[in-house]
Amino acid sequence: MDNEDWIINNLIDEDLHTNFHNKYGNNIYLTDKEKEILERYDFNVDNYSDVKSLIFDISEYLDDNMDLELDDLEGVETSLMEYNYYHNTNK
Repeated sequence: MDNEDWIINNLIDEDLHTNFHNKYGNNIYLTDKEKEILERYDFNVDNYSDVKSLIFDISEYLDDNMDLELDDLEGVETSLMEYNYYHNTNK
């Protein structure tokens, strides 16, 4: 394997690992990065019975802290809402 192949394989592995969703709590799927962000704001995903209650609490937190820059947490909220819609909504 030459150096270019090694670099490409490592980038692919890193990207897949970063974007892979792990299951937490009761069917709550998050990437490692999303879990880190939630922990930074003291959200323990293992304390939630479903993704809807987690989304609700994140929304409440964002509403209560509108004066702060919380783009990372807003991104997690959006990701959870999209994931919930596409995986838990009967179409």
